[in-house]
Amino acid sequence: MLIFTHVLVAFLGLAQATYGLVSPSKAKIRITYVFTAATIGSGTYLVWHLHAPILQSCLSGLTYLGLIIAATAATQRRLARATQQ
Repeated sequence: MLIFTHVLVAFLGLAQATYGLVSPSKAKIRITYVFTAATIGSGTYLVWHLHAPILQSCLSGLTYLGLIIAATAATQRRLARATQQ
């Protein structure tokens, strides 16, 4: 059940980051941060609890973080540009 929750939270985080790109706001960025923290926390717990191979888990986590960071940075840039105009 925890794996399902972990995957669901990760997909919701990606969806929220994408939604933030389409319509940027500070609230959407904060929600993305919450989903990202929940994904990292649940992933860390799963690796520790299930004794999963850490290399594969870390590579997947770093890929996820890379996507989220890129989307959030782009959202912040779009939000800054929109508030200046």
